[in-house]
Amino acid sequence: MAEFLAIIINALKSAVQADQHPPLPEILAQAGVDLNSLTSVDLAHLDDWLDTLSSLTQNQPDILETLLVRALQMRLTRAAEALIALKVVTVTFNGDFIHHFNINWAGAFSLVSNPQNLVANLGIENEDDLKILQGSAVMFILAPNLLLQMEYERGGFGSLPSTLPLSAAQ
Repeated sequence: MAEFLAIIINALKSAVQADQHPPLPEILAQAGVDLNSLTSVDLAHLDDWLDTLSSLTQNQPDILETLLVRALQMRLTRAAEALIALKVVTVTFNGDFIHHFNINWAGAFSLVSNPQNLVANLGIENEDDLKILQGSAVMFILAPNLLLQMEYERGGFGSLPSTLPLSAAQ
C-alpha cells in the first residue's frame, strides 16, 4: 500500500508544478497547494493520509477534485479525456480559462455499474457538437496531449454541448 500511495503522491506533486503545459486550472494556481507534507504522513494509515490531503486542499471539494483530475490528465491523458467525454468529469470555465474540474461521483459509479447510461449523456445537441465530438475522438486516438491542450482552450470534450460558435481554431 505504501508504494501505491507513493506513486499517487508523486503524481499529485507533479500535477501542481507551475511550469507545466497546459497551465494549471485557476483554482489550483490561486490555492497554492503545497503537497510536500503528504510524504511525512505515515502511509500505513490511509485515513490520516486522506485527512492530510483534504486539509492541504483547504477542505474544498473543488480544489481536491481539480487536483485529482489534473494528476490524471498529466499521467493518463486518455483516461482523463474519456471521463470528460462521458461527463464523469465536468469542466468549469472562467472566460476562456479552466477554473476547476468536478467529479460526478454518481456518474463514476454509473460508469462501473451501468456504462450504457453514460453514452446517452455525451452532450450532442447540434451539428457543431457533432463536429467537436468527431474531431475530439480522432485526437483522443492519435494525439491525446493535443486534445488535452484543446481542453484548456475551451475545445475538446469539455466544450460539449457547445455554447459558443465554433472558432477557426476548432
